[in-house]
Amino acid sequence: MFKFSENRNYLMPAHFGGYEGQPQSTTYHDVTSIVVTCETDREMLEQYIPDAFEMTEPVLAVSYAVNRRVDWMSGGHYNLIGVTVPVAYTRGQERLKGGYALVVWENKTTPILPGREIT
Repeated sequence: MFKFSENRNYLMPAHFGGYEGQPQSTTYHDVTSIVVTCETDREMLEQYIPDAFEMTEPVLAVSYAVNRRVDWMSGGHYNLIGVTVPVAYTRGQERLKGGYALVVWENKTTPILPGREIT
């Protein structure tokens, strides 16, 4: 049976073994971002939210980020667009609030694959 080791870090799939040492940090030297929000029809928007979540307000947030001089990409760049809705998840006494991503677009494969694995 596969067991996690405390001195290793894991990406997906974890059973590939992970790596020793501390997770590596990186620097994004030049980031420009903007977020635009708009209120919309609650009933229409709820059609897209899984029933495990509660929409906290009927608001769409559209975000755009230009990431330049990214260290882990050897100084490269990429763009990111996302559409999220504020939600809450409740289990017992615990209530967590955050954004549910309806869709995320990235213009390069390089950040998509490790981002997916780390997330």
